[in-house]
Amino acid sequence: AVGGIGAYFASKKFTKQAGTLGAAAAVDAKIAMEQNKQMLDSFDMYYQKKVEELRLQGKINEADALQTKYIKERNDLTTAQGKLQADVVSQYEGAGGLQESMMSGMKKAATARYKDDPNQLAYLDVVGQQAGDLRSSGLISKGQEYLIQAKMASGDIPPAVFRSLLGLAADNKDIAPKMMEIITKFSGATSESIGVAAQNILGADDIVNKEVQTAFITRVEAFEKDSDALDFAKNIIKLNNLNAVIPSDVMVSYYTDPKNQEAYDSLNKMLDSIEGKKDLTATFVYEIMPEVKGTAAFDEAYFNTLTEDQQKVYTTTIASLINVPEPKIIESEDFKAWRKETGPKGGAGITGSKSFIVQKYIEAQGNKAVTDNVQINANAPATTGGGGGGGNKVQSSPLDDLVKKLRDVRKNQIKVTEGWSASRKALDGLFGGKKTIDVFSGIENDL
Repeated sequence: AVGGIGAYFASKKFTKQAGTLGAAAAVDAKIAMEQNKQMLDSFDMYYQKKVEELRLQGKINEADALQTKYIKERNDLTTAQGKLQADVVSQYEGAGGLQESMMSGMKKAATARYKDDPNQLAYLDVVGQQAGDLRSSGLISKGQEYLIQAKMASGDIPPAVFRSLLGLAADNKDIAPKMMEIITKFSGATSESIGVAAQNILGADDIVNKEVQTAFITRVEAFEKDSDALDFAKNIIKLNNLNAVIPSDVMVSYYTDPKNQEAYDSLNKMLDSIEGKKDLTATFVYEIMPEVKGTAAFDEAYFNTLTEDQQKVYTTTIASLINVPEPKIIESEDFKAWRKETGPKGGAGITGSKSFIVQKYIEAQGNKAVTDNVQINANAPATTGGGGGGGNKVQSSPLDDLVKKLRDVRKNQIKVTEGWSASRKALDGLFGGKKTIDVFSGIENDL
């Protein structure tokens, strides 16, 4: 009996020591992550201010050189941060009997951090429940659940942001493990940007396209460097911001496809140039997008009436569209015959892009039959073409899905015209006032 009582008190003493050790380990992890975040925040603030000062002084080459140095050194810091976060996960998973006290200690640290911020404090329990549910479902590990608490306690990702990030994972189970890899590998700022981008990939029905969302998360999670992931997420956010013009899932789907890497690289270069330019001019636009000069794709007179912010939206819209190539079209015998016809319904005198000419052909035929997979006219019924070269057959292309989505969302909402000036109401949703932009006249012709 005496031995039993002694063992009981010994076990109570061990439990108390274990609780103390677990709480101490949690505080150590929290402090280390907190210091890393503070260092990164100070680093970002210093370099971003210096780069901006050089740009304002017109010292563009020096600003670019400093930006390159900044990105390289920031990657070193974020790589170290990622390693620290991975260590926090592995240490917890190997802590055995200390896990309970470590989790309790980290939750207390998180509560203490936000005790004076009721808005954030209100989300702590919600995030805890979300994380617990994901762990119970086998979508995240115990160590990752602990890391969530640690990142909140350190201030790297506030509870309100975590609620959104974990909400994404809960709504789309396909991305849950990858979301946790992103949270573990990248900084809080980058994780947050990725979350903002992912939750706004909307279709024409204003509902998140989970298939495209999964493709985006898969692509961004594969980046090794924090700066590359952040840059990619920011570009996707810019595409999402054009949703009033075109459903963002269309553009995001195209630019996240590895087959279109060259087009994305071109877009990325253009967007970086637009963002880094203080005062946009038509001359500058022609420098970064020489293909639009002298075409209906860029209305210089209209551009010059816009404010600086509106010019950036206008230019970003054009940049996102001109990198999407025109689909390849194989002409049918009927189409070739129509191209030789003169008169009001003939195609002999029609000029422009291939797809614009096909659009006029369909209009001339009274929207008559086109075969299945044709992504040109929203109201054209699908019919079966004959063999050989007969029938009104148009060959489908790799961009058919893209064109179909463009077509479906706009149908009769935006009239197909030549030039940008006739459809400026298309961007009313972006600017709200009388200043609007003509969109998808030229690009619709090209598609």
